[in-house]
Amino acid sequence: MRRAIAIAALTSMLAGACTSSTDGEAGSTSTVATEVAGPTTTSAGAGASGTSAPSPALTATARGVTADTITVAVAQLDLDLIRAAGLADVNHGDYELIWRTFVDDINTRGGINGRQLELLYDTYDVLVPAEQEALCTRFAEDEEVFALLGGMREDAIYCITEQHDMVSVGNSGINQERIDRSNGRLVTPETVAERGIATTVAAFADAGVLEGDVIAIHGNASSASDTEAMETALTEAGFDVALVTVTDVPAGDIQAGDEQFSAFAERYAAEGVTAVVMVGAVTTVLDGIAAAGLDVELYADLARSGEVSGAARNRPDEARGTIAVRPAAPEGPEQMADPVLAECIDVFSAANPDVAVPEMRSVAPGEEDWAIGIRIVCQVVRLFELAAGAAGPDLTPDTFLAAVEGLGDIELAAQPFTSFGPGKLDGNDTAVLAEFDPDQGPSGGYRAISDLVDTTP
Repeated sequence: MRRAIAIAALTSMLAGACTSSTDGEAGSTSTVATEVAGPTTTSAGAGASGTSAPSPALTATARGVTADTITVAVAQLDLDLIRAAGLADVNHGDYELIWRTFVDDINTRGGINGRQLELLYDTYDVLVPAEQEALCTRFAEDEEVFALLGGMREDAIYCITEQHDMVSVGNSGINQERIDRSNGRLVTPETVAERGIATTVAAFADAGVLEGDVIAIHGNASSASDTEAMETALTEAGFDVALVTVTDVPAGDIQAGDEQFSAFAERYAAEGVTAVVMVGAVTTVLDGIAAAGLDVELYADLARSGEVSGAARNRPDEARGTIAVRPAAPEGPEQMADPVLAECIDVFSAANPDVAVPEMRSVAPGEEDWAIGIRIVCQVVRLFELAAGAAGPDLTPDTFLAAVEGLGDIELAAQPFTSFGPGKLDGNDTAVLAEFDPDQGPSGGYRAISDLVDTTP
């Protein structure tokens, strides 16, 4: 395959595009869970004696928030079923144990503003949409949950945020359209897809990739806005987009998806396509390009870069050389060195001394890669604790939103550059250009081909 990458200018381009001068220190903390004001505060007008004003009595303030507790729920994608279906050989350890460990840690430290967290946990089969709807109804109507952590896939989130006016702090298929429709109820520690697309195209352009290529964009019908945004961004950047193809086959119908993509591959060959940018259906593309024997370069936007590494567990050669913009240092020694992630792992290990947490991506495919699960959960729980704590004793969906928008610059596990503000409910501002290498550890991984960059707007 041919590729000419001029990486050297990437760091200066992205850094120069930032209007913020933050270096991440403004949000840095020395412990995994940043302290927030409790129900007892010191009165600014107490005088020289420094006496404390009496704490207001805590009361029930919203569904799922009583004087003593905040009820949160986790809807976790069932990875056992994903592996059984042959979609991806992903194993991040026991997710329920990880979630409960970090919730218990908050409670051990006194809870949030004097309230203890109560956690409900359940899993769902991504191939059975009705399961997510049933969980939503149960959590909102039967269990009266304040916030959903971890999120639900794609449009299923609207049951939570629109239909039941619940808070969701998650990381599953979130784009700007879903945030906008959720009216401040949907928050993510990740980079929203549209902003990730802009970052991706700018990085590709500066690095010199895709120059002179005949480009096809492949997306998924369920994320049509992402596909359109990628086409617009690439075209405006001066790239030659020859055609756009979209998979509209349900994720579980692998045979139908392969057959549809076979027809797309024929069109690629006819148009002389030399590069495919994946904005969805990553597994279908990897399998389809290999089956058709096409000699094309593969690229993934920031939002899909994780899907490449997941799919590559079962198809390493097909994923080899895929270029993507990643939202953090590559998973492995570089990411494990992140100080906030290291603190998260310390919290988990102290609570679960019998569980060995190996270096990320050092385990064989299918074995428990605990550090990845710890990173994902720690990001969400830390963000929820920061926002709920800043919301104060009067915790409601509206005060939670106001608190998120007031967080400013913070640090999350493996994300040294993270920020929230008015209208910005997706946190991650960290980016790095990387290439997938199946020989990077026993299960493959990305190699950084640029420095870690702060893209805070």
